[in-house]
Amino acid sequence: MAKPFSLDELLARARVQLRRRRLSGETTVIRVGGLILDLASRQARVGDTVADLSDREFRLLQFLMEHPTMRSSCERAQRASGGS
Repeated sequence: MAKPFSLDELLARARVQLRRRRLSGETTVIRVGGLILDLASRQARVGDTVADLSDREFRLLQFLMEHPTMRSSCERAQRASGGS
């Protein structure tokens, strides 16, 4: 994807990829340590505890879990979560 691009376009492309994963039977679960993020049900769990997250919090957590070794600025994380 060429830069600059809009956040809406990026999110739309990410949704398409997630939809393709679900249709192909690929997993939609991200695990980092004891934290489990289920993209299909949009739930975050640690053990038996389900976190009550807003949509923005969920997207931010997903971004951080998908890029665990990436150093990220606050601005970049804010863009990924749909912030301004």
